[in-house]
Amino acid sequence: MKVFKDFVAKEIILIIFLILAVILLIFTKQPPENLPQFVDWETIAVLTGLLLITKGIEESGYLEKIVLYFSKKAKTEKTVALLFVLITAFLSMFLTNDIALFIIIPFTVIFFKTVENDLTKLVVLEALAANAGSALTPIGNPQNIFLWNKWGISFFQFIFNLFPLFLILISVLVIFTLSMFPEKAIVHNKSDIKKQKKSALFKWSLFLLPLFIIAVETDNTHIALPLIVVFYLLFFHQIIKKVDYLFIVLFIVVFIDMHILAQLSIVKAFLSHFDFTKGLHSYFFSAFFSQFISNVPATVLISKFSTNYKAIAYGVNAGGSGLFIASFANIIALRLYKKKGLFKEFHKISIPYFIITLSIAAFLLF
Repeated sequence: MKVFKDFVAKEIILIIFLILAVILLIFTKQPPENLPQFVDWETIAVLTGLLLITKGIEESGYLEKIVLYFSKKAKTEKTVALLFVLITAFLSMFLTNDIALFIIIPFTVIFFKTVENDLTKLVVLEALAANAGSALTPIGNPQNIFLWNKWGISFFQFIFNLFPLFLILISVLVIFTLSMFPEKAIVHNKSDIKKQKKSALFKWSLFLLPLFIIAVETDNTHIALPLIVVFYLLFFHQIIKKVDYLFIVLFIVVFIDMHILAQLSIVKAFLSHFDFTKGLHSYFFSAFFSQFISNVPATVLISKFSTNYKAIAYGVNAGGSGLFIASFANIIALRLYKKKGLFKEFHKISIPYFIITLSIAAFLLF
């Protein structure tokens, strides 16, 4: 019974999506053979490759060494929190919000082990920072990539158009960060994190990360992923065993859930009653719909009713905060740092942030 309770506590997000999938499948009577086509297998392949490489970096032991060095330089909670938030936002502009969190959260979790301070809120702010930073560029997140292609504008024109929203999102986030963390000194614990250093694993994994990102950006994931799997199988087979495969299952289930929800006739009929020629309508519906089906499928769905891509981009990027389901980045953050009470803590911060940024953007940009 204890094992079952521990599993439920650990995999509560996966269980929620599985229950939703069962309900939707019963309600819509979807043939099982149709389910694979609902999944974005390109994203699953990217996710799998990133999990392998980042697990390799984590297991090498060198991440701990870097964190221990950094922890000795940290002075106050406020300084640490602001630094981590800004780094996350910057990385997400170019590596996408998902990849940025795969890099920064394992780093953050190890840092937590070196100090006595309770910095749990930082993980929530990092998730919001990934959403805020990725809003600026057309390659920052999946919904921007989709809108960039539909919009037909240049890379820099996209940045120019999204900069006002980015400025609002990051400014409010900085204010949140500064107000939540005091000028309290960082207290380092005496227990050193000792882990066997695996130089070859670290160097090869670090070498493979940018190569894999380039492969993803050039649509060669289908070639790169099998090579990476074979590489780890031959030389570092222990990494294959330690990957969190239930995380991959979670994403597969999420794709199935979101696709079925977006295709429901009641959803389409509901949206057809509204005038999406008005930018403010597209903006608010994109933001609020993201709260229920996440911002990527919300982008695809709203674009079927409106060609005001700027308003949609503002809405789905502002809508990445709020409920945890609003962005895959939120799910990643909650999944990578498993701590009791984090789900509640996330929404205590993300919902006010969503309401404030959504309102400011509506007032200033429309």
